Amino acid sequence: METINFTINLAPEVKNFNQFEDYLVKEIRLQVCELIVRYLAVWDRKLGNLLRQRYPQYRFQGFIRRKVRCYFGTIWVKVRRYCHVGWRDVYPLLYVLPKDGLSIQLRDLILELVTDVSYQRTNRYLKLATGVDLSGRTIWRKVQRLGQEERNRREAVRHKIFEAGRDEFPQDYHQLTQRENRQPVYLEVDGTMVSSQERGEERFEIKTGIMYSQVQQIGQRRWRLSDKVLYGRVSKGLTFGEQFYAFCRERGLDLRRKLVLVSDGAGWIHSLAENVFPEAEKRLDLYHLRRAWETVLDEAEAADLALAVVPESGAQMIERIQEIYRLKHLSGESVSNLIQYLINNRESIHYPPGERHGSGGVEKNIGILVGRRFKKQGMSWSHEGANNLLALRAKKLNQLWQQELEALNYDR
Repeated sequence: METINFTINLAPEVKNFNQFEDYLVKEIRLQVCELIVRYLAVWDRKLGNLLRQRYPQYRFQGFIRRKVRCYFGTIWVKVRRYCHVGWRDVYPLLYVLPKDGLSIQLRDLILELVTDVSYQRTNRYLKLATGVDLSGRTIWRKVQRLGQEERNRREAVRHKIFEAGRDEFPQDYHQLTQRENRQPVYLEVDGTMVSSQERGEERFEIKTGIMYSQVQQIGQRRWRLSDKVLYGRVSKGLTFGEQFYAFCRERGLDLRRKLVLVSDGAGWIHSLAENVFPEAEKRLDLYHLRRAWETVLDEAEAADLALAVVPESGAQMIERIQEIYRLKHLSGESVSNLIQYLINNRESIHYPPGERHGSGGVEKNIGILVGRRFKKQGMSWSHEGANNLLALRAKKLNQLWQQELEALNYDR
């Protein structure tokens, strides 16, 4: 093992700790960058010698310069060029340098920052932490490329299932435990609006879904979804359904287990449930059901319905509400809308004891995935820009960075 030593001469004008720290950081960055350049020069010479041993026809023909940004700063590297008439030029050191000029550590730091804060703040924090000055536009381009690669990988999984008809995953072949047989897998789906940059469009919807099965109580009215994974995308309802299904299958969804899809009963979710998750038990979120009937019923009637909603079926609930309308001679658009809402979701009005009846999990995670990054003051998005950043932010929140480095081209 080789030992690396360097000396830092403390400047006499250093008077306090802040000056000392600032001077020390700058000197360490400077000396480490100089050290990297020296070691790369030695490495370049060794690689050139190996090339000429195997292909003696190649001759050294000078240098080219390449910029490399790393955790310690920006460095310029001289790369040897080898030529032979009729053959392509060879630059051996380029095979070991980062192909896009960013080191793994620096790119990882950029992605950690940009998935939480704006591109401009990422630029500022990056410069403070590493001394590297990358413009917000350059960071944006990196995010678009990496996000598109992640989306392409997800699309390949969707295509495999829905176009090629190969819906097989490792979890389909292991024996279910008693706990897995007994415990449902919950799927929750919802959407939220964000400001748009698209021409003629003020806002658009980001659809979000979560999957989990293990629920832990951590307070009187607080629960933790300990095995939750989440997904977000800007797309049409059925397209999102296929993408969410493919994501869940890749993340371990076993179709032999009981599936429960909880939602607020929106039309696009109802269509998604029928076409993409037909085997799942549909369940209308209790909070949205109560809020719907409270728009037309008084407090006492709403309280009576709240007591009856768990033991009764959807059809019985509709009959009960229609009877209230007949006795009170109620009519109008709000009444018709409520009845239609209940009819559309009558099969979802079913609440077995001991299971989850609300979609609070997805609403909370919409705030985490979308609200904390996409809905800050002054922010607006294109569909493509939102989708690319969503792919990376969901990957981070699902703690998949280390598991899928190759998918993000962390090969150098």
